[in-house]
Amino acid sequence: MSKIYKGAILGDLVIDKGDDAQAVTSVGGSLDVSEGATADLPQVTSIGGYLDVSEGATADLPQVTSIGGSLDVSEGATADLPQVTSIGGSLDVSEGATADLPQVTSIGGSLDVRQGATADLPQVTSIGGSLDVRQGATADLPQVTSIGGSLYVSEGATADLPQVTSIGGSLDVRQGATADLPQVTSIGGSLYVSEGATADLPQVTSIGGSLYVSEGATADLPQVTSIGGSLELHPRSKLIAPKLETIHGQPVGDPDAQKLLLKQVAECALADPSNLVMDAWHKDDAVCGTAHCIAGWAVHLSGEEGYKLEKEVGPATAGAILLGTEAATMFFLSENEARGRLEMIRQGVAA
Repeated sequence: MSKIYKGAILGDLVIDKGDDAQAVTSVGGSLDVSEGATADLPQVTSIGGYLDVSEGATADLPQVTSIGGSLDVSEGATADLPQVTSIGGSLDVSEGATADLPQVTSIGGSLDVRQGATADLPQVTSIGGSLDVRQGATADLPQVTSIGGSLYVSEGATADLPQVTSIGGSLDVRQGATADLPQVTSIGGSLYVSEGATADLPQVTSIGGSLYVSEGATADLPQVTSIGGSLELHPRSKLIAPKLETIHGQPVGDPDAQKLLLKQVAECALADPSNLVMDAWHKDDAVCGTAHCIAGWAVHLSGEEGYKLEKEVGPATAGAILLGTEAATMFFLSENEARGRLEMIRQGVAA
């Protein structure tokens, strides 16, 4: 049970339908408003713990300036907090709920907006943790400049972040979602673009981790010069990275040398029906004693240096370095598709 001292509640406060707590000035612990209840607390200025508003409830807290813990607004609930400037923990808005926080400038933890919810945060400049926007939700964050953790945008959601310059963790965009990040220059972790999603990153120059682009997805990275980890591009994916210089710390091959090696791969792989296998990088039971996939042939034909590179960065990344990023989109083709593409390359129809 909470203790009330001079208008302050020292512990937690739970408000059910019909309760009246208008004389309260501060809540030392947490505040929970649920099941259609309304928290009309015109005198409260601070909440030391978390604030949870759910199940169609309403929290009308016109004087609160800070929430020490997290804020969770869900199931069609509304949190009207016109004076709050900081949230010490995380902010979670879900299931059609609305969080109106016009003065908040910082969120110490993560921000999670999902299931058609809306988070209107016009003054927030930084998110200490991760940002997760999904399931048709919208996060309007025009002033955010940095995200300390990762950014996840999925399931048709939209993240409009015109001022963000850095993402400390990874960026994951999937399932038809769109991430419009015109000012981001660096991604500390990995970049994943999958399932028809689009990542438009015109200013990114470096990706600290790996880059993964799945079938039908597009990664537009016109300024990227380095990918710190591995590179994996699936069939019918698109990577635009004309300035890419290094992958996994290794220099990308010369375009003319890559083109010549790809022609050699096509000749060797198609010289005998058993020479090409697309379900393994290398296989030792072919007529000539060995068989490879497209990337495997690039490694094999590059000799000792090729195998050394493969051991260091992995076969898919080694193949991308040796053959180029466009050729890398062939590494996961079916065997029939791969043979068709290689035949075109052998005949000079395709580069």
